[in-house]
Amino acid sequence: MRQWAQIALPISLLWISSQASAHAVFHDAPFDEAHWTFAGADVHPTEALGQKALRLQDGVATLKIPDLASGIVEFDILFASEAPMYSGLRFHGRDRGQYEYFYLRADRSGMADSTEYTPVFNGDQGWQIYAGPEFSSEEGFKRGGWNHVQVRIYPDSADVFMNGHLSLRIPELKTGQAAGYVSFASSFGPRFPFNQTFYANVRYSLDPISRPADMPVPSLYAPAGLVRRWRVSHSMPQADALAIAAGKAAPATKWADLKVETNGIANLARVAAKSGDSNAVVAQFEITADKDGSQLMRFGYSDTVDMFVNGRQVFQGDATFISRDLQFLGTVGFKDAVSIPLRRGANQVAFVVKESYGGWAAAAEFVEPRGLAGAGLPAAQR
Repeated sequence: MRQWAQIALPISLLWISSQASAHAVFHDAPFDEAHWTFAGADVHPTEALGQKALRLQDGVATLKIPDLASGIVEFDILFASEAPMYSGLRFHGRDRGQYEYFYLRADRSGMADSTEYTPVFNGDQGWQIYAGPEFSSEEGFKRGGWNHVQVRIYPDSADVFMNGHLSLRIPELKTGQAAGYVSFASSFGPRFPFNQTFYANVRYSLDPISRPADMPVPSLYAPAGLVRRWRVSHSMPQADALAIAAGKAAPATKWADLKVETNGIANLARVAAKSGDSNAVVAQFEITADKDGSQLMRFGYSDTVDMFVNGRQVFQGDATFISRDLQFLGTVGFKDAVSIPLRRGANQVAFVVKESYGGWAAAAEFVEPRGLAGAGLPAAQR
């Protein structure tokens, strides 16, 4: 039964997609300065496999169109090699630091994360936070040929079709932007500066389209012990953040309240922007206990963390991309656990989190929340 369900859904959605596309008014976007703004180290109109194309090795090409709220963007994409390459579509863009991003990973063809979606806040791509079926899909790319991509952008969600079949459903676009610019981007990463991506046959429709009735709702992670709200400082050097968390200094600090995502993880980049050595924040919460004692807390973070309870350090960890081995992605989940000492009454738990790239995050849940309150817990657990 499971196999039939997996086959039937894409066929149904493909029919819906083709019907809607047939009624939409499309506009072509030839690769010239009348239709595009080019920026970056290597962005050039060219030809590839007999097609007028855009070679995009490292840069951004932005369409000169009105802000898109909902509509359809189609394009063909060709990967010049199988080396790592990150190429795709930015939309609902507000500025250079905030946009929705769907991209393809040339080297991951046939793997569970060959396509990925992530929101971008303050220039920080959060793929280490947004991982799993709602954010990535397994896709096999054509080698030495064009791959056709159609992205159907609804007001609050999106569907992605690859080479004629549904590849990824995005139940919730996370930035909350109602409309914004549309652009194409590619980057090759620091270790493989020789790869190239080509785009061709770009066209778009600005005709509004509605969220499909069968679009699933986002999965919600909400156990009783989950810390649902955090208080986050502005970004600062790590040494300053450590001093604040340890209670040794109290410099002027701007604080922001932050709710967790549907997966229970707080995306710190929503309220903080890293710049130079100001790449750390204090993310903290208050928890009230009805008695003295230790409580087991599961948690996650990115990239590094120093954890304090009532000013005393209880944990230090590093989950930076490939810091542990060449396959370590640093994706965030409730993968670590520590027994923290709580006193009767109010307790301050602080994470000093330092970010490199890929996601700036903190997450915590109490395994047995009985007798605890605060920190966005639903209520005191009795």
